[in-house]
This record gives sequence, structure tokens and C-alpha cells, in this order.
Amino acid sequence: MFDCSRSKEWGCIENINCGSFAAFIFFPALIVIVSYVMLNLFILVIIQQFDQYYLPAENILGQFKVDQVSFMLIWKEFT
Repeated sequence: MFDCSRSKEWGCIENINCGSFAAFIFFPALIVIVSYVMLNLFILVIIQQFDQYYLPAENILGQFKVDQVSFMLIWKEFT
């Protein structure tokens, strides 16, 4: 951010390495927007997994629970 905002007072060479004051606005805005997008993508993945595994009537986790209970009953019977 500071390299992109160099001015003549800070010793830049015109048309080579001078920047603009807009860098002080651009980079913080970029960081906020990118972090917001990444947070939304993270939440999207969690919601998609929730929809896939918890909401259907024949979900995988419900079937696992039924299998686990039946395994425990059979295990108890033979021990």
C-alpha cells in the first residue's frame, strides 16, 4: 500500500515509481471485500453440507445411527 502511494515528497521518480493517494482507499477496501467473500464461501460450504447430509429423510447420519444401535444390540447379545 505504501509503495503504491509514493509521492514526490517521498522521493519517487515521475512516471517510474510514483503512486497515487487512492492506494490508501483501495487496499483496505480490497481486504474487507475479499475477507467478506471468503467468509461467505466458508458459510456456503457449511450450509451445502448441512443440506446434503442432515435434511433428507434417508440421510447418511441417520442410517449410521440405526446401524450403530443394531450393532450395539447384537454385540451385547453375544458378549
